[in-house]
Amino acid sequence: MKPTLCADCSHKYKCDAQRLACPQFKFFVDTGRISEATHRAPTRAIYIELFHTEPAMTPRKEKV
Repeated sequence: MKPTLCADCSHKYKCDAQRLACPQFKFFVDTGRISEATHRAPTRAIYIELFHTEPAMTPRKEKV
């Protein structure tokens, strides 16, 4: 089975929920290769750079 980049990452759910991306993900998008040399500190800036869009803010649910 081919390894996936984010499958074993501790930031996976945080990145999905908050639309973040890390330098390792950016390296993968840019080169198609996985490199353990790049770190996995996700940021909104990298996400925006990769996807060219500001993520929409999800409205908070009001307490009833």
